[in-house]
Amino acid sequence: MSKRNVSLSVFFKILFGNITNSVLFGFGVVSMAFSFLFIVITSLVVISTNSKNNKDYDDYDVSLILEKGIEVNANVVAIDTIKNIKINERNPLVVVYNYEKDGEWITDRFKTIDHIKTQELFEDGNVPVKYYNGESVIIGLDRYSGIGHIFLFINFGLILWSFLLLYLGGGKPFKTYNLYKTGIVKEAEIDTIVLFPNKGIRVTYHYDLTDGYVAYGNGFSKDYLLLNKESGDKVKIFVDRKKESNSVLVPSYIIIH
Repeated sequence: MSKRNVSLSVFFKILFGNITNSVLFGFGVVSMAFSFLFIVITSLVVISTNSKNNKDYDDYDVSLILEKGIEVNANVVAIDTIKNIKINERNPLVVVYNYEKDGEWITDRFKTIDHIKTQELFEDGNVPVKYYNGESVIIGLDRYSGIGHIFLFINFGLILWSFLLLYLGGGKPFKTYNLYKTGIVKEAEIDTIVLFPNKGIRVTYHYDLTDGYVAYGNGFSKDYLLLNKESGDKVKIFVDRKKESNSVLVPSYIIIH
């Protein structure tokens, strides 16, 4: 399928011809730029936070340990507070515990944000744990995995919102632009021509489809030579190759050979 050489500036000409589309598209561009800036900032924050607080036990494969690990009781030695991080007014906690394996006592740690369950564990003095391949986790206690996932959801939401704005603002102009590049040139019969001051000329028209039916269309044009035409005269249109009922007027600035 051959395409006409229509510059990208034509797309922006179509876009800025409609104030609603241009505003939505503009907000989408700004929102997308803010999203990428937010990604950079939050990535630096997460990297900085992780470099200060992440330990070896943060990299344990919890699901693998719970699936294949051996369950034993462990003694709670201490509960430490990570003071430089706060989530919903709560600081993450590090539960320090030890358990016996093959006659040797192993000390390990588990990070969590669940203060209530952690306090209960501390009062009981021992906790059920599973260990596997030199790593262990506390059973029944959710592990705190950092703030990275929170920023991930925010970033994902911002990017989706940006794409939505870009689509709402640029979707219809892009379809028109694509018809300018790939549409089939046909002649349509004019039904009405109405002049709207400061906006242009609105033309309604109809044309025959290949299956024998008739399709109707309309569009605005800045080509004031159209005022010399009247109902029943012919006007050139671009018709979608895949869906004949979609069409647009051929603008005066596109030369058809």
